[in-house]
Amino acid sequence: KHQNLDKDEVVASTRRLLEPYNDSVGETADAVQKAMDRGFIFKATHNGEVQGICIIVHMGFETFIPTYHLAYIGVKKGNSGRGVATELINQAIEKTGGKLSLHVDRPNGRAKKLYEKMGFVHMYDRMLYKG
Repeated sequence: KHQNLDKDEVVASTRRLLEPYNDSVGETADAVQKAMDRGFIFKATHNGEVQGICIIVHMGFETFIPTYHLAYIGVKKGNSGRGVATELINQAIEKTGGKLSLHVDRPNGRAKKLYEKMGFVHMYDRMLYKG
C-alpha cells in the first residue's frame, strides 16, 4: 500500500537502481508521486534491502493509449538473471490487466529482450519536442 511508502525513499531507491538510465530528480519524483496517487509501486526486497523497484503510473486514458505506463523498473546490480525484473513485470501486468506500455532506451538490448519475451511489442518511436 502506498501509504506505507516514503516518497523520498522511493525516489532515492529508484534513482540508485536505474543508474545509468536516470532522469532528473524532479522527473523521477513526479512519476513516483503519480504512482502513489493513482498507480502502483512494487518493491522486491531480500533481508529488508530493496533489490528491485517498479513504478507504474495511470495515464488517464482507457482506450486511446494503454491506461498504465511502466515509468521505471530497476534491479540492483548482482541480481541479473535471478528473475527479479520478470517478477516485477508480471505483477505490473497482473495489476494493470495488461493495459501497460513502457519506454526502453535504445542501447538497452538486454531489457528489450526481456520485454519482448514477456509479450511487449515495438509499436512506436517516441519523439519529444526540444525546440
